[in-house]
Amino acid sequence: MPIVDIDNVGRVGIVTDIKPHELPPEAWTSGQNVRMRDNAVVKTLGYQAVMDPPTIAPYQLLPVGNDTSYFWLYMGLTKVYVYNGSAHTNITRQTASVDVNYAATADKGWNGGVLGGIPILNNGLDTPQAWDPQAIATKLAELANWPANTTAGVIRVFGNYLVALDVTVSSVRNPHLVRWSHLSDPGAVPTSWDFTDATVDAGRKELSDTAGFIVDCLPLGRVNILYKEDAVYTMQHIGGNFIFAFNLAFKEFGMLTKRCAREFFGKHLVVTIDDIVIHDGRSAKSILTKRYRKTLFNEINSTNYTRSFMVVHNNFHEMWFCYPTAGQSFATKALVWNWDDNTFSFRDLPSVAHIAPGFLDSSASDAWDSAIGVWNTDTVPWNQRLYSPTNNTLIMAGAANTKLYEADKTDQNAGSNMTAFIQREGLAVAGNDRHGNPKVDMTSRKFVSRIWPKLSSTGPLNVYVGGQENIGGAITWNGPHSFDPSVDDSIALEVNTPFIAVKFESTSDISWQLDGYKLDVQRAGRF
Repeated sequence: MPIVDIDNVGRVGIVTDIKPHELPPEAWTSGQNVRMRDNAVVKTLGYQAVMDPPTIAPYQLLPVGNDTSYFWLYMGLTKVYVYNGSAHTNITRQTASVDVNYAATADKGWNGGVLGGIPILNNGLDTPQAWDPQAIATKLAELANWPANTTAGVIRVFGNYLVALDVTVSSVRNPHLVRWSHLSDPGAVPTSWDFTDATVDAGRKELSDTAGFIVDCLPLGRVNILYKEDAVYTMQHIGGNFIFAFNLAFKEFGMLTKRCAREFFGKHLVVTIDDIVIHDGRSAKSILTKRYRKTLFNEINSTNYTRSFMVVHNNFHEMWFCYPTAGQSFATKALVWNWDDNTFSFRDLPSVAHIAPGFLDSSASDAWDSAIGVWNTDTVPWNQRLYSPTNNTLIMAGAANTKLYEADKTDQNAGSNMTAFIQREGLAVAGNDRHGNPKVDMTSRKFVSRIWPKLSSTGPLNVYVGGQENIGGAITWNGPHSFDPSVDDSIALEVNTPFIAVKFESTSDISWQLDGYKLDVQRAGRF
């Protein structure tokens, strides 16, 4: 009875740009709602509604805290609201106590940041807004000292400066222009943007060496990284008459669209027009090539790609690139990269316009007496706050259905069961080599009579074993076979094929982890 033992099934992750029969046995060819962790495949946690219900459809989120309170600002297309842990309050700008609606669009979106504790909001069409002081009674107001008849595609915080990109003055757009403010005092907005005044630090620079437009910027240590569509520049403070020095860092790539770069451990991960690249401002390399590059960019909605974005999930050491697939208006799928293991996986999203990391504060707790469910299915820690003020979480802006969600909570998606699966096709193993590793045999048929899943779960999964008669051919499945590790040891079956396929799938409210599997495989003649 030749047993093929396949372990470390989370080591490689999902790979689609290499033909399945050329992959190592522990690699996967497709999957959804799973993540790679510690060399295993784990079903992702789902999401649940929080701060429910928001008053307006949220398109962008900005958490901000002070010494007494923590707020979530959520921006719609015409109004802005804030949630303080108990109530939703309208903080839209006003004239004579009447809201003056904003002109934001889903494609341009909102941007900005927090400067010295003051939230700065910008949508590219209205005068930038400031929320100062941070209190639910405070309405947004025009950013003081902002130049007249001027808008900016993007405004970001860099140190004690505000940086404006893609600037329009008196209806004349300059998509290559960078402007920066005078140095702001702590707890205050800049006093000047006048680049003609030699007594202040405000200035401007046109980055026209390449044809691409300026897209966004993101600090990296003491350097601000400026992303164009086709190039990357550095912006570094040098003082003196020039204030900042600008240098071309990379001309081989730029940024796909706004919000598509994030920092981690002194590096940036950035989505380009045809790749995902990691760099430190000096050298860069692709993390997608020969893994998922072709498939990803074929999946992104070619019309709504500007609504894509990236978010860092520090709790799991992951970067999520969130994008709308074909026919979708907002992000419905996330490509998840684990930077510890350098693996990819995928998860569903509930049609979200933005995701932001932050904190949820609540005095409610899940006490022993009030816990619902049984010991082995309760996913919430007992006698602890449901929303810890010390643990980072991800909040998702569900613009399509006017919802706010907390990610990685419960084993369902907003109370509904999710489908989670991992699949491998084109597996041509037959026996083991002299080191005990699975041996690839492309020349023979294989007869598979049993599978032993190395699985832990809170309920039964569907297990499939199938085959393909030729490389890339249709899969004929044997299954599904219900497998419950608390009851079952293995599954008996009969599959005769040149290329083996396996699939593990759940469709119910359970959690699971797959560490590996064993197959009883015998050669069944030449192929």
